[in-house]
Order: sequence, then structure tokens, then C-alpha cells
Amino acid sequence: MRVITLLSDFGQESFYPAAMKGVILELCPEARIVDITHAVPEHDIVAGGYALYATYRDFPPGTIHVCVVDPGVGGQRSIVAVEMLGYVFLAPDNGLLSFLLKSNTPDRIFAVANSEFWADNVSPTFHGRDVFAHVAAHLANGVSIEQVGPKAKSLVRLDISSARPSDSGVVGEVVSVDRFGNLVTNVRADMLPASEADRAEVAIRLSGRTISGIHRTYADVGLGDLVAYVGSAGLLEIGRNRGSARDVLGAGIGHSVKLTFGT
Repeated sequence: MRVITLLSDFGQESFYPAAMKGVILELCPEARIVDITHAVPEHDIVAGGYALYATYRDFPPGTIHVCVVDPGVGGQRSIVAVEMLGYVFLAPDNGLLSFLLKSNTPDRIFAVANSEFWADNVSPTFHGRDVFAHVAAHLANGVSIEQVGPKAKSLVRLDISSARPSDSGVVGEVVSVDRFGNLVTNVRADMLPASEADRAEVAIRLSGRTISGIHRTYADVGLGDLVAYVGSAGLLEIGRNRGSARDVLGAGIGHSVKLTFGT
């Protein structure tokens, strides 16, 4: 049995994900299909890429991750099948894999160009069903990745910034905001002080406010207070106990975050 995940901006209320699942199950009845999310903001490649980065590793090796945030559907962009980290990623070559590519190198990349594994009649506006779902099902049935098309040498990468060390700590920025209003930064856990005592001395400056210390979870601070912590994706986040950090700080994607370490 092969696990196939689906991630898209189709909307939770849309019938498009169901159409993709129907195709997969018709071609590969044994497939186990898991929705990562279909609530990626419309055409937001960066948000889709972060959602994939935050969840891909939670699935067993060999999982096929099908990622369809594809504003260029029907145009000149290609579709790629990428072997990386023990998984296969099917995605439009539009930068959707950029978060993964910041710290990982693909093992192999193939252009999905062999129409033998597509629907007989491909809608120019619904490649999710007629290309992605068909190819994913064939891969789950044992078709080798080499058969989907020729090798490719490179992938489109978005200019996603990286946090950088400063004289006094680290400078980064907000790269995602979740539905609870938590602000996800690009500051990795390994850029922070190692000990809890040293983390307690870190000052985080964002939108004119200073948040003291890096905590374990929301409940470590008072009700309604802002809190900095390392989230489930291994990145520093700014949240609020029982509230929205986004609303309090008026911050969003691209806002600068400055960390000052204690001396």
C-alpha cells in the first residue's frame, strides 16, 4: 500500500480534491490518500511551499506528495517528479518546493512529460486531476519514476530569505501566518542558544514590541500574552496565549524579526 498526500489551493469546500481522489482510487484502489490541506490561499506558492515543508516528514518513507498550487496551469511551466529525502514530490515547477530546497538537494528530478500516464483527454485548466492524480496513481502502482519523462537538471526556486547571524544574535523575518495568527519565522532552532537558561535571555523584537525569552509553549506565559517558542516545523514562532499574535502586532509575511542574545 502506498501513501499519497494531496496539497492544494482548491478550497476545502471544492469538489476538485474529490475528483483527484476518484482518479487515484480508480487506478490504484489500494492507495491510502491523505489530505495535507486544500486551504492554501489562492495562488500562494510560498504558503503552499511552507505547508509542505512543515508536514512532509510526518509521513512514511516512499510517500508520494502531490502538490498543486499552480497559477500557471495550462501555460509554459512544467510539472516535475522529484526524488528527495526518501519521498517523491509531484509539483508544478514554479517554486513550490523552494522551502525544501533551502536545505536539501534532490536525488533525481524528472519532467512529467510522458502522456502515457496522463488522462486520455487533459483539461488545460485541471491538471490536478488529469496529470498529477494519474501520475501519482501510476507511481503508486509501481511505475518507476524514470518512466514519467526525461531527467531535468534544475528547479525553479523562489527568493525565500534565510535568517542570518548578527553581531548580537539573529535577524530573520516572518514567512508564514497560520489560522490562529501565529507568526512563523525563518529562524531555525539550531540558530538559537542551546540551553534553556540562555534561551530565557533572548529578546525578540518585532513590530516595535519586545518579547522576552523563548518558551516551550503558550501556557508558559499569562493569558493573552505574547510568547516566542520553537514550533513543530523547527522554526521560531511568535504566538499569543489564547489569541492572535498577528492581530496584536499587526505583523505578517515579510516583517523583520530581530533576536538579541543575552551576554
